[in-house]
Order: sequence, then structure tokens, then C-alpha cells
Amino acid sequence: MTNSIPDKIRVIPPTLEETRKQIDDLRNLNLCDFDIDALKEKLSGLFKGYAIKAMVFEPNLPIFRGNIYDFKPLNRSFLTYPPKEKIMKPQRANREHNPMFYCSGARQPPCFELDVQPGQFICISRWRTTAPLLVNNVGYHDAVFKKLKSVRASDVYPGIVPALDPSFPTNDTNTIIHQFLAEAFSEKIRYGDDDRYKLSAAIAERLLGNVTDRRCEAKCMVGPKLPDYQKFAGIMYPSIAMSCNADNLALTPEFVEAHLALEQVEYLRADSIPVPLQYKYTPIDFANSFDKDGAINWLGRVQRYTFPANAGVTASEIAGETILHFPDGTPVAPT
Repeated sequence: MTNSIPDKIRVIPPTLEETRKQIDDLRNLNLCDFDIDALKEKLSGLFKGYAIKAMVFEPNLPIFRGNIYDFKPLNRSFLTYPPKEKIMKPQRANREHNPMFYCSGARQPPCFELDVQPGQFICISRWRTTAPLLVNNVGYHDAVFKKLKSVRASDVYPGIVPALDPSFPTNDTNTIIHQFLAEAFSEKIRYGDDDRYKLSAAIAERLLGNVTDRRCEAKCMVGPKLPDYQKFAGIMYPSIAMSCNADNLALTPEFVEAHLALEQVEYLRADSIPVPLQYKYTPIDFANSFDKDGAINWLGRVQRYTFPANAGVTASEIAGETILHFPDGTPVAPT
């Protein structure tokens, strides 16, 4: 017996001609004349039937966030997303007064994203997820990767959760929508040209829509193993500042507060303009314990590792960090 979606919830996507016209209209907009809600409405036609593979990451995923400070912050609140009253302009994945937790899947990208200059001080904090992380994605298209001269292929993730509606396989309409969203979201925007972020923020809000509308029908189609996700926790996209050679995440504050644990923070001084894909730093201080009120317990020194000389410890690089391991695979904890 073949399961199908009832006609009452079936979405009729736009035709190829209608899609091309909508995309041309969006590309010709003067973004200064529109707010984000108006742009979301103009985008609505493209999302009717648009199919994309979402990503689910298992718990224990390490992620990294950067903050520029000329002082050592004393509390976790300095390392997380900013308060909404400080978000005065739209950013790549959020509107004003609506903060997101911007982070990366590797240690290097935060410095590039913040355009850290020699002599500046930066905190690089490492966090870890404590629950499955469901994220939508945008920007993974050949046109974007080629334009930014990435050394990676755009299909770096095959996708984990397939689009739930088999009546919308990949087709020309879906393909040009995917490319337009990737290019519009990934535009390199000059400093001060903040209106250009309105479109990417509108795309992000569309991509963060609830995923509960078709749960009953989806479970009938793919079986009872479908995870019980209520909403997306964020968006994954290639790092524009690193020419798509790493991946960023914009996570919702709700997910951060419920399912993200702070593990450690380094206080560093940037020493040189980066050679390709790498900054040079001087470590200043390190912390890997935090009080219940969020106070950071700085150690007054750089991190160090202590283990017997004959412990058989080996080193490997994971997500841009050098990690030491005992022979059984257990990581050596810094002290």
C-alpha cells in the first residue's frame, strides 16, 4: 500500500515561468524601500513546495564562538548571544532586536567572521550540544562556492533527513529557487550597507518556519522513527568570510539556553594578518570551569596538559583544534 498526502494539505508549487519572474522581481528590488516582513511576503511564493534536505546532528557536537574584547570578560553572558536591545540593525540571519547565536563548526572561522586585526584580543569559546540539533541550511550551491573560490565542493553534506514530500523531487523549479536563495543569502555585504541584510534575514526567517504542520502525514509516510522535532534550532550556512571553506551556524536563543553547554574559553591576542585560512595568536588566559551564576574562573595562564611520560598520548586535529588522546581514544582534558 502506498501512502500519499491528502489533497487538502497538498501544496501547489509555482510554475517554472512564475518562479523566474518572482526571482527577477526580488533581484530588482531596492531593499531600502522594504522591511523584512514585506520581503518575507514577497518570498512566500518561492517556498510553496520548495524541497530541501535538512540536517540533524547528534548530541555532543562541538561548536565555537568568537567575541572581541579588550578586557577579559567575567561572565558567560559576555560569550553568548547579545541582548535584544543591542541588536539595532539586521544581520545575516536575523532582524533587529532578534538575536541569534552565531557560531561555527570549527575553531578558525570566528576570527575571520569578526575580521580580527593584529593587536586585538578575542575570546574563542567552545560549546557542546546536549540534544539532537535540527538545522535548515542555505548557501550550499556550486555558484556560491565558485564565486568565492572555495577549495571545497558545495555538496559537502549529503543530507540526513530527506524532504518529506516525495511528490516534489528535484526539478528545474526547485533547482533555480535553491540557487537564488543560496546566492541571495550568501551575498558579500560591505560594511555599513545594512539594508542588504534585510533579504538574507527574511530568507532565514522563512527557513526557520515550524516543522509541525505535516507531522501526522509525514509519520504515516516514513514510519514511527521520525524524530519528534517541534521547530528548527537554527540555520547552517557556509562561512562567507572563509570563502565557503568552513561552516557557520545561527542558532536560536531557545536552543542555546536549553541544549548548549559552555566547556571552555580562550583569551587570545591576534598577532598577524592571516595567511590563507589561518590566524596566528598569542594565548593570554584560559578557563574551563564556570560558576552557577555564569562567572568565568580564569586560570591566569594558558591551558596545559598533564599526563605520564609513557602514557602513549597522540595528537590529532579536530574542528581546527589540536586534541590529545590516550591510546583508548579518551581525550586528555586540559588543566
